Amino acid sequence: MTIAPTLDTTLKGSVDARPMRVVAAGFTDVGRRRAQNEDAYLIAHVERSLALDATNLPSVSLPAATPEGTLLVVADGMGGEGSGDVASGLAIESVVASLQTFLPFVDRKMAAKSSHASLNDVRAALDTAMVVGDEDVFRAAGRGGNSPTMGTTLTLAYLLFPVLYVAHVGDSRCYLYRGGSLEQLTHDHTLAEEMARAGEERVPDEYKDMLSNALGGGRTGVHPEVSKFGIQRGDCVLLCSDGLSKQLTAQEIAREIERNASPRDRCRRLTMLANERGGVDNTTVVIAAVQ
Repeated sequence: MTIAPTLDTTLKGSVDARPMRVVAAGFTDVGRRRAQNEDAYLIAHVERSLALDATNLPSVSLPAATPEGTLLVVADGMGGEGSGDVASGLAIESVVASLQTFLPFVDRKMAAKSSHASLNDVRAALDTAMVVGDEDVFRAAGRGGNSPTMGTTLTLAYLLFPVLYVAHVGDSRCYLYRGGSLEQLTHDHTLAEEMARAGEERVPDEYKDMLSNALGGGRTGVHPEVSKFGIQRGDCVLLCSDGLSKQLTAQEIAREIERNASPRDRCRRLTMLANERGGVDNTTVVIAAVQ
């Protein structure tokens, strides 16, 4: 597996000041083999706003809400006993709640200054949010009928043009599509990938599905992977659960992005193809197009 070897995702030159918008959509399906959908996703537009409650001033002019960025999250729950959906939903709610007081105030200009500027502050916020999510899932495990080993992957992308922040735990994925090529921006946190990176030539097949890093999962202690990339107009950011990535290659996913015009159509088409390949797992796809 390679991580963005062909894309220049660093920030170079002046920031494009033209008006920009992000069009995002998501779709999830239970598949053909599972009784329950344990995936979850969220798309949110982050804004700075002030709501007037009361004043004695005769006339108050408040600035309109300022759109800042777009937040995408995908989580793939696990644990059996019907608890996977609890874990994925709780993790997303917890992580987003931790970030909602921080993300609106990440300075776009500072973020765009270089490939490293502002990453430390954002990394700390994303790390903290993931740790809180891990603790919340761990505390909920074993309570109210939940599985004591319930856990979840979680992959998050925050588009703050011209910057993309990615925080990741597990084997869901974040891809960047640009100019006909699709590149994986995240590592799979599985025992198989750890062994492969360590130089092991023979990796048992069962290790491909065993997570080495997750939120919850019967233990505390998570190690988020946090990265920063440059994005351009025409790019698409894709998040997915392994129900898609284990059924379609990067080349096949790129081909469908090229063929279908809207993020909504792309998400539905990719999910349908995963089901046509057997639909062995829940499939979730979220796509954001930078226009």
